[in-house]
Amino acid sequence: MKRIVLTTLLTVAGAGTAWTAPMSSASMFAESMRYHFSVGAPMCWKQKNLPPKKNVERIITGILAAADRFWPGSDAARYRLMALMLSEGGGNSRNTAKPGEESYGVCCVKLPTARWVCHYFSIPCPRSSTALKQKLIEDIEWSTLVSAGALWLYDSVQGYDEVRGLLMYKYGATGFGRAVNGLAVDKPGQPVTELMEWKKFMRGLAYAFCVRDRIMAPAPSDCGCLAPETPQ
Repeated sequence: MKRIVLTTLLTVAGAGTAWTAPMSSASMFAESMRYHFSVGAPMCWKQKNLPPKKNVERIITGILAAADRFWPGSDAARYRLMALMLSEGGGNSRNTAKPGEESYGVCCVKLPTARWVCHYFSIPCPRSSTALKQKLIEDIEWSTLVSAGALWLYDSVQGYDEVRGLLMYKYGATGFGRAVNGLAVDKPGQPVTELMEWKKFMRGLAYAFCVRDRIMAPAPSDCGCLAPETPQ
């Protein structure tokens, strides 16, 4: 499989939109996130347990800082992290979507992965599992940084193939291998983009860019579920 870079993902996600100018600024990203949690989350994602506004602002701060650390100057990385959040914790620090999975923080990172990231990047990390779990739940900016670091490491393990890196984050190293083997049995010859977790992520990425486009230039697009805007 050819190396897939983030610009390719964004081209796919933004297909069909009218926006062709350079990527949005940090402030535009922040507005996209606020719009999602105030309108899109309850309407599109049918999310009932919404984070309070102060936590939304912390998620925004966390994603901006994490993207700048691991992908300096990349607006694209911000939306990739937003889509990861949408397809994982949905903005909640306590994992309620996957109760059988011990993962924590807004992007649902597992404790062994968090320790790996802390060790690799020399990020201070609590020693006990209990303290680490609490930090991932309560320190939103820190947990977002750790999740972004994990995504960066998985990308690098996969030769900077950002499709496989994303899938390794979502399935775990062992789980990803099982998912690929299962795909080979169920759908011989099909690419890993046929995996359900990839499709969930791409739905989030396409939605994130559609929300951004609506804010930049109102257009008659429903982003898959929102009421169309009326052009001014």
